[in-house]
Amino acid sequence: MDSTPAPSINWSSPNLKSEWRKFKRHYELMFSGLLSGKSDAVKCSYLLIWTGEKGQDVFSTWTLTDAEANKPKVYLNKFENYIQPSANPIFAKYIFHQRNQADGEIIESYVTQLKVLAKDCEFDTLEDQLVRGWLVFGVKNARIRERLLSEGATLTLARAIECSRAIETVQETQALMLNEQAHIPIKQEVEVVQRQKNSPACYFCAGPYSRSHKCPAKGNQCSKCRKINHFAKMRKSKVVHELETRSEVEDGREFMIESISTEEKVEKPYALIKLTENESELAFKIDTDAKANILPLKDFNKLARKPALLPTADMLTSYTGEQLKVLGTANLKVQYKNQTPQIHTFHVVCTDRAPILSRQSSERLQLIKFVLSVSKPAPIRPVIQKLLNEFSVVFEGIGTLPGTCKIYLKEGAIPTMQPPKRVPFALQAKFKEELDRLGSLGVIEKVTKPTQ
Repeated sequence: MDSTPAPSINWSSPNLKSEWRKFKRHYELMFSGLLSGKSDAVKCSYLLIWTGEKGQDVFSTWTLTDAEANKPKVYLNKFENYIQPSANPIFAKYIFHQRNQADGEIIESYVTQLKVLAKDCEFDTLEDQLVRGWLVFGVKNARIRERLLSEGATLTLARAIECSRAIETVQETQALMLNEQAHIPIKQEVEVVQRQKNSPACYFCAGPYSRSHKCPAKGNQCSKCRKINHFAKMRKSKVVHELETRSEVEDGREFMIESISTEEKVEKPYALIKLTENESELAFKIDTDAKANILPLKDFNKLARKPALLPTADMLTSYTGEQLKVLGTANLKVQYKNQTPQIHTFHVVCTDRAPILSRQSSERLQLIKFVLSVSKPAPIRPVIQKLLNEFSVVFEGIGTLPGTCKIYLKEGAIPTMQPPKRVPFALQAKFKEELDRLGSLGVIEKVTKPTQ
């Protein structure tokens, strides 16, 4: 009994009815447990002690008959009759609508607190409906709110709790897996580096190198670039992947990423960016269509001073439908040449692709600059105007050339897939009109299936 906390009530609470309900729940447990063997007189004494000085003052105003004296049930009813007029449902509703989910509070606890507060609001038959509504408005996780809103009018309180629990559980599991995966590749890379230091590799075949080494790649043709004297895995060009964000939502966001594989030299589309806190440099692909910075996990693991990897619900999907595995986001302090260091957010992704620098970050680092200008068309020179007038029939209509034109591809050319470029919304109507015009003239033809 000494180590068990005694029930207590705050008589100055603006929501006295809620305070009494908590107090009553506590003392009923005491009476049915530790004090179950006590007499009614002893139970009444405990009740007056627990209600404090204010409760004892209220007790002094009662007039009890002999049959009512020392009856715990009578005492409880009289206390409830005293408290009932003090109930304030208007204030209780104010408290209910001020209750939002706290940081770190799980859905189960938040819903329980909403149900407890709703008891004092006299919602009656609307209680479940109003608790459901405030669960949607008060939840902190934007992904949960988006899911609940998508259910529409069919959403019930039970369904809302079920969906919220499911999303919360998935995100907790992802965070746990993220913490485990972020440390696994580090040991593997250290072993690879140590192995390379102990036995240098050949630059042309990747095999162990020695003075008597006869390179098997000598005289052989690369299966990718068709050049000789090296294997494909040692080719000095990289696959570049351009990323384009299709849509964004603040939390629980889904990104549509367009991915293009092209064979390009490393130095052309790349910028060497300094990671100031790690005293290292990394070549980033500049992608003016991208709205998200991408940092592959292999490059993240090489950082000497790793920033905190923050969990995220963002999803990246490639143009080909490939789901990119996002491990989290990291804030890195970067610098280009002699500029002031800036903090940029990067999505850490499980991929072997090159790091991507978005349009926004490229602008902030002054790697690119958009110039908008309007200029008058140059006047036509007299000699050209004379030709236009003399051979005007040539410049009228569409015109066609006789015969059939054949296009021959270079032998060994590697085909690539290019995603369609987006058309600004303000120009879509004019764009469609121009396509229809060219189609009606026979300049272009609509294609709805793959062609040879």
